[in-house]
Amino acid sequence: MIKEFEVSNTTLEAEWVEQIPKWRHAHKCSNCGNNKSLGYQQQSLDLGVYCDRCGARMKNPKHIIVEYDYD
Repeated sequence: MIKEFEVSNTTLEAEWVEQIPKWRHAHKCSNCGNNKSLGYQQQSLDLGVYCDRCGARMKNPKHIIVEYDYD
């Protein structure tokens, strides 16, 4: 019998680490340092279940929505 593929039973885990300045809602991957932050006129930031660069499974995925109140 020939195996066509084999699935690994290990999962690389990391977490989103909040960066300074906090007002930009900047976060980075604790494994590879991939940075994610709010861009100009961006109102939401998706810190997904997996890192876009290294593929590590994140312990703390979240979706950040920023609402500006000009009153």
